[in-house]
Amino acid sequence: KTAEFAANFIRFIAMTETFFAYAMVLIGGMQGAGDTKRPMWLSAICLWGLRLPIAALLALGPGAEIWGLVMPIGAALGSSGCWMSMMITQLILGVAAMVMFKQGKWRTAKV
Repeated sequence: KTAEFAANFIRFIAMTETFFAYAMVLIGGMQGAGDTKRPMWLSAICLWGLRLPIAALLALGPGAEIWGLVMPIGAALGSSGCWMSMMITQLILGVAAMVMFKQGKWRTAKV
């Protein structure tokens, strides 16, 4: 069972690992240049604002309870839903980091 879960994780994450690598490098570069707030908000929005709700929606089924709240809808995919959420948000984070870097506002950051 554990090997099956690990294999599923690797299959999902392998698809977007390149985008995640771009995000890490470009976000680190922007932060190193002094532009710290925009990359921080991008990461927070992708990880907390998107990944958690998408994971809950995909992993849990209708009627599941989270912190006293009952999920009205859901895909009930279990751990695969969590991995899909991670894959989706890694893709979004990578593309958004590329766009943000290309905008070049990090060049004018004041340290």
